[in-house]
Amino acid sequence: WEDLRHGQTRSIVESISTPLQKKVWISETFSPITDDHGNVLKIINIGMNITETKVLEQQLRRQEKEINRQMDKLSEKEAEMADKQRYIEDRELQMKTFNSAVDSFIMKVEFSRRGIILSANSMFFNIMKLTDPDVINHDIVEFLTPEYFSTFSSSLTILCAGRQQSDRLKFSTAANTVLVGANMFPIMNSKGNVERILLLGTIIS
Repeated sequence: WEDLRHGQTRSIVESISTPLQKKVWISETFSPITDDHGNVLKIINIGMNITETKVLEQQLRRQEKEINRQMDKLSEKEAEMADKQRYIEDRELQMKTFNSAVDSFIMKVEFSRRGIILSANSMFFNIMKLTDPDVINHDIVEFLTPEYFSTFSSSLTILCAGRQQSDRLKFSTAANTVLVGANMFPIMNSKGNVERILLLGTIIS
């Protein structure tokens, strides 16, 4: 009011509660009317109901807060996913390092319940002097000496029942013959059935 008395125009926004307890927002402008000598004679107040605009503004602020909150959660999720991805990559690198180390001193062969070779590592190929086509999809018995057929057959029955088995097996090809200490493990599928067998072998002689 002091500013108005000195001839200055002022504007305010205020809320008014109606008898029905409904809040109404008013934008008001107060303009002093002066005489020829600059004395304030009266003040004109022009008010505009801006309730709808104010409500929309408040809604937008709430939505902005919610969006910011969701963005913060999204950023946290992205950071969490990045951490998990780094963990997976680290584990994959560790597994590759581990497998490389294993391949340098352990013979590894995977075969089906019927004894059909599904995969083998480089040590097996190098020791037996064989290539991939010579081994994959062949019966593992083809690479055993006859006196170990029965031993392997008994072990395969135990493995297919879901139990681990350790045996000595003699592998032989035209290029090499080795006696192997074989630790064999049944690999289960999601239903708990034996899907394939993993043989980890160390050279005895």
